[in-house]
Amino acid sequence: MKKINPRTFTLTNGMRVVVVEKDTHPLVSLCLIVEAGSVYDPKGLKGMSHFVEHMNFAGTKKRGPGNIFS
Repeated sequence: MKKINPRTFTLTNGMRVVVVEKDTHPLVSLCLIVEAGSVYDPKGLKGMSHFVEHMNFAGTKKRGPGNIFS
């Protein structure tokens, strides 16, 4: 089995990127992991990330699931 050698770097906006090359198949896969949640909520806005999560996945009266930011 071939060893996986990830390359990690940080963009100027602070986003961390991990690249793992696998040349056995002609495809690209992308996984986004966002550091979000109650631990990242600013003081005075505790619970905001949970609220936005519910709005994004459940939708609202005017916008369907997944359409909050469009």
